[in-house]
Amino acid sequence: MAGRGPAAPFLEVVEQPEARGMRFRYPSEGACAGSLLGASTTDRDKTYPSVRLVNLTGKAEVQVCLVTRDAPHRPHPYSLVGRDCEDGIFKQLVVQGCSTVQLINVGIQCVKKSMVQRSAEDKIRKINPFKVSDRVVVRPEEMDLTAVRLCFQAKLLPSNQILTPVLSEIIFDKKATCASQLKITRMNKTYGSVHGGDEVMLFCEKVQKDDIRVVFSLAGWQAEGIFSTGDVHKQVAIVFKTPAFHDQSICAPVKVSIHLWRPSDQQQSIPHSFLYKPELDDAFGVERKRKQTPYQLQEFVNSGAMHAGASGPPAPTAPIAAPMKPSTPATRYSKRLSSSRGLNPRRAGSVIATSPATPSPPISTPSPPDLNVSPGCIVTSTNTILNVTMSQGRILQAAQAPEAPFTDDQVAQMEEIFAQNTGPVSAVLAGDLATLRLTFDPAPAGVAMLVPSTEVAVEEEAARAAMDLALLEDVLPLTADDDHMADNVLRELQEGRLHINYNELMNIDGILPEQLMEL
Repeated sequence: MAGRGPAAPFLEVVEQPEARGMRFRYPSEGACAGSLLGASTTDRDKTYPSVRLVNLTGKAEVQVCLVTRDAPHRPHPYSLVGRDCEDGIFKQLVVQGCSTVQLINVGIQCVKKSMVQRSAEDKIRKINPFKVSDRVVVRPEEMDLTAVRLCFQAKLLPSNQILTPVLSEIIFDKKATCASQLKITRMNKTYGSVHGGDEVMLFCEKVQKDDIRVVFSLAGWQAEGIFSTGDVHKQVAIVFKTPAFHDQSICAPVKVSIHLWRPSDQQQSIPHSFLYKPELDDAFGVERKRKQTPYQLQEFVNSGAMHAGASGPPAPTAPIAAPMKPSTPATRYSKRLSSSRGLNPRRAGSVIATSPATPSPPISTPSPPDLNVSPGCIVTSTNTILNVTMSQGRILQAAQAPEAPFTDDQVAQMEEIFAQNTGPVSAVLAGDLATLRLTFDPAPAGVAMLVPSTEVAVEEEAARAAMDLALLEDVLPLTADDDHMADNVLRELQEGRLHINYNELMNIDGILPEQLMEL
């Protein structure tokens, strides 16, 4: 069997040119027209476009010129300039054993629009790798002047045989907005509501206003930012509104990607992060706080439903502590403190434990002593007194007055209100009614845990959890002369019946630091 002959030589591209790393330059910019770099160039290592002549056995001349990006590939009016370049064409001799050619210090030079037609005609007469007819006249406006390809061809010497030309990938003009590299440089906002509609200003490299999209994406989800061509400013800034996230019920922030996308060539930028935050329907926690206070009990009292089970006219309420004078320092202090904390206990409908001047007589209860059962007195902001007997969170007996008991349905309704709004409620009997303590667990906001008697005894942990100085005008056993509020507070502290934080005492008008030092 006869042996095979030597393999035919052919051209092979070793390193493709960088697609978007170079700006096409004009002759007026000087002799330096930049330099084409290879696609694998890094910040530390530079590479250059290169081609290898495979199976070369002698000498050959490698030629490189510019052609149009799309077929038929005509000679491009732009030129290659730099080392080994002449008349816009790169030429270099190669020999066997050294058949790789690199385009080092070679750039692309463009021409003015008025010279495009003439330059294209000159090029097609000098070199025409794909034998395109020179009779077809292509007008400058029909040419894509923002992109070119390198065409590699070789002529074997001395036979002058022309090898099949090969093409590089497309090289885009870096300064052309329709083909430049997409890049997000900055955003004024990187988070937004899950409902969308947040306005974001995005800065970027030059883009075409009618050929750019802002895309939000996550696994299995994609949406576009909302903007019009008029929202693209000077080709470098886009003002858009965020789209709604597909899952509106998220409870924690979700990170998604945001990038620029150009539909014409399917190019996209390096993605950035954007955070979708859940929208809180109750941003200030009003509903949550309301559920933690006996708000529904106050509504129940105000509605007059408690009188439905009593026969005849409602019994008169028991006397309560003397009303505060609105012009006293204590009242002014409480109102000022309530305003600064955003509280208004009289308008919020809070249920407050207080000390009536004449305590209501306890209701006799046939419960065994180990059940921790005791009667209690709760005074609402409407000055309605409820005498309640509770055991382990259950209301055994409740009445507007001892002579007017509630019905079983009303008692059950109050138990449900306590359970839903204040948690477990227990009344602890320690001796007699004078030292009765009402304990809410957990303590609802705006409710003072005080003893319903003529003497005040507050446990230290209860004071830390529930004491609010804005309610002092309602809960302290002040004398008829309310101007002596500071004296009353000091007396209660000295006798060990009241425990308040030192910093809070400093805020009470009339109490001097030296008086506290004596304590």
